[in-house]
Amino acid sequence: MNFWEEHFSRLQNSLVAQIERTRGVSRHPIIKGTSIEVVLRRTLTEYLPRFFSVRPGQIANNRGELSPQQDIIVYDGNAFPHLGVNEDSSVIVYCEAVLATIECKTFWKQEDVEKHFTGTVAVADKWHPNLSGRKLLCGYFVL
Repeated sequence: MNFWEEHFSRLQNSLVAQIERTRGVSRHPIIKGTSIEVVLRRTLTEYLPRFFSVRPGQIANNRGELSPQQDIIVYDGNAFPHLGVNEDSSVIVYCEAVLATIECKTFWKQEDVEKHFTGTVAVADKWHPNLSGRKLLCGYFVL
């Protein structure tokens, strides 16, 4: 195994261990979900280039519409200013700056994930007429 394979294998094992520890400590789904989000946000912040920002929040389009709350938004922090910053450090960012969103679920419910995805796409798909369409949407991941 080369250096990179070993490094990412250790990183993967570390993430799994942190998430398993989080799941084992609490029985409350919101606490478990929030703890998993913190682990993933911290790891992404440590590994992504510095011009990417990683925060929870909402996505806004040029029509003032807002997406549902996003557990993790990866966005270009230099592209646009924040539209809002809340006391819990969550943000509202322009959809044009968003590269990916991550939704953390401790329990998979297909209809909830589909509803959340549809709500997110409804906002992101209304950028500019030249920038809309499924091929140009930001990445949406469910963990």
